[in-house]
Amino acid sequence: MNNMNNRIFKNYIFFTCLFIFVILTVITGLKSNHTSVGFYEDTVTTYNDSWIEISKGIDGSEVSKELTLPNTLYYDKQGEITLEARLPEHVLRGLAIGLWIDGQSVNAYIDDEQVYSYGDEYEPIFGRNNGSYYSIIKIPEAAGGKKLRVVLKTLQDKSEYYMEDAYIGNETALMFSFFGTRGIGVILSVILCFIGIVIACMYIGFHKYMDSANFERVLFLAFYALLLAGWLFVQSRLYQVFTGNSFMAIMLYYMGYLLLPVPLIYIVAYTKSNHYKRFLMLLAYAFAINSVVSVVMQYANIKDFSETVISANVLYVVMIVVMLANAVMERRYYDNKEFNYVAAGIYALGFFGAIELWANRVQPSHVSGDYLRYGEAIMAVGLVGETASHIVKAVEASRNAAYYEKLATIDVMSNCYSRTAYNHDLEQYLLKPQKNLAVILFDLNFLKRINDTLGHQCGDKAIKTCSACIRKIFDRVGKTYRIGGDEFVVFIEKCDEYKLMQRLALFQRLVSEQNKHLEFTFM
Repeated sequence: MNNMNNRIFKNYIFFTCLFIFVILTVITGLKSNHTSVGFYEDTVTTYNDSWIEISKGIDGSEVSKELTLPNTLYYDKQGEITLEARLPEHVLRGLAIGLWIDGQSVNAYIDDEQVYSYGDEYEPIFGRNNGSYYSIIKIPEAAGGKKLRVVLKTLQDKSEYYMEDAYIGNETALMFSFFGTRGIGVILSVILCFIGIVIACMYIGFHKYMDSANFERVLFLAFYALLLAGWLFVQSRLYQVFTGNSFMAIMLYYMGYLLLPVPLIYIVAYTKSNHYKRFLMLLAYAFAINSVVSVVMQYANIKDFSETVISANVLYVVMIVVMLANAVMERRYYDNKEFNYVAAGIYALGFFGAIELWANRVQPSHVSGDYLRYGEAIMAVGLVGETASHIVKAVEASRNAAYYEKLATIDVMSNCYSRTAYNHDLEQYLLKPQKNLAVILFDLNFLKRINDTLGHQCGDKAIKTCSACIRKIFDRVGKTYRIGGDEFVVFIEKCDEYKLMQRLALFQRLVSEQNKHLEFTFM
């Protein structure tokens, strides 16, 4: 017990030191004032202060209003937002302006000459959304000091739009800047993808140790981890590095957001001894039905996903509240030890879900899911811990069962099948007679004399030597049983008489050879 406690104490010390090291490394990286020596150190700055919003007056004339980004902008009657900015006097090669666009088409002009266009020629197959994407507007070298006009047009029934920061810099540096801002989502995505693959391997490798309910939970957990990894990747906004299909990305984002709770609720509901699985499964059905309705409305061009997501948000709030109540009840009132890891994940999900709800209400610049993703990731890790713990217990129980089964069917001294196994197999042969079944009986010579004159240790050695000889010759073709103190039986199915006589001759030679090296003759 002391050794075990010391080992546990050493593990705590090791992981505590590792945690402190990671925290200090992160703090040092964030707070360091040293000059950066990284790659792509071209300057990227915000381009927020030189914008003008253009709108139509009552008489049709243009009305200008100075604007600082980020800010809330308002669509005109044509569903357009028009912005203007004066470009820097000196434009270097490769200069570009980066804007985050959410659902609109974009057209950019320099002195009325079009330099960028996206979305006008793009007709989504389903729905009214051009997707979300970074627009990188390249600025020609000769455009220094000229006027840039950007026109955003929406296909949706929206009156306003929150425009995020605009950035200006080298095109490559802009992409690295975006990655630095949103890269945490990609990192979480990679980690969860790895976790999903590990769970899938666990599903394949350990299914024989699990009952059907836990077998399905592991499958749902692998699906949840991989779905969450894909959703986090899209939510990071960096899918443009790999694909330029913005509509597909926004579809994946909303579909992931709508479907993620279904496998998660199933996993929690079927945690062992959970008393509230019915309530949770009703909630899972509600999410599934809401997903179907949202998809139908999107594909029928009735409502866009972004317009119907409010129902999913309400269900998310209900889900977190129900899960928190479930965790408290299982741990406090039912003392359900199986809920330890699950409860920890639920608490984290509730904490970050509350922050997400607060941010959605008070932060116009908040990116949907930025806080919730941490809760989802911790929840996934908690579920993996619970699953791993359960698999370890199942494997241990299976090994114990196999060990005790072996004790019941294997004779420990001779390592042959026991008398119990012999009686069982004999009964099967009597019920279903086998053609060409050979039964060979063996009996040790002078075992009592060996025990009386040389001792029981030599008697045991005679038994072990005899069984070793029998098994060496007959194990490949039949089963060997020890049915008494010095009696052995071999059953051989579909026996060939000629080959049997050959094996018996080999057996006699092997016994004779063994007798030369022993102080007694055993057979």
